[in-house]
Amino acid sequence: MAQAGLSGAGGGEGLRIFGPVTRRLRADEVASWLAQGRDPFDPDGRPRLVVRGFTVEHVFDLGQVDPGPDAQPLPDTRPWIAQRGAGPAGLWPALVALTETHGFTLDVRPARPEDGGAHGWTNYATRTVWINSDCDQAERARILAHETAGHIRCDHEHRRDISRGQRETEADSVAYVVLAALGLDISSSTVEYLADWSRGDTDLLRAAAETVHRVAAAVLADLDQTDPRETAA
Repeated sequence: MAQAGLSGAGGGEGLRIFGPVTRRLRADEVASWLAQGRDPFDPDGRPRLVVRGFTVEHVFDLGQVDPGPDAQPLPDTRPWIAQRGAGPAGLWPALVALTETHGFTLDVRPARPEDGGAHGWTNYATRTVWINSDCDQAERARILAHETAGHIRCDHEHRRDISRGQRETEADSVAYVVLAALGLDISSSTVEYLADWSRGDTDLLRAAAETVHRVAAAVLADLDQTDPRETAA
């Protein structure tokens, strides 16, 4: 979730992004999880990290800061920064399961001309979420989190009275918070995405804030029920 208001070295308005505050399970929580038949330990055998709340993190777009003495010139048009690699173990299948739980069929295939240059979309009429198979798995997870944890869970199918800018701000903010909590940092793309869609509109950002907080927490609670070692593929 981005908010305008912090001045950068270049004199522009910075962005405030909601980031998750994570802490490891306490001893009593570990015992409670075990009693419920849930695995409270991560793949390294330590108590799992869980989200305890959210904090505001301050970031700036590259165009808002003064370059250092060794900085290289940026291209006129910056390419989209896609996530590389496989991402955290179990993340992709957990997001797939979340999508299917909400009654949507996942279609992973190469992009076609009719996709309009997008790498993912949600079709509410056909209950289909499409993800571009040409992307690395970490990028596919980012896109799927944007579509399912973001658009679908924020109920953008029915909340048609809000602007496209607010819908996109909510969707990518939720994706950012959820994926950061699960070990995938997508800030390299989220900051620019939110800056483009929100335009620093403080009214839009305030309107989106409650939804982002509520939905991100709910999605993480749902995903917390899934052991990544059981869903890893």
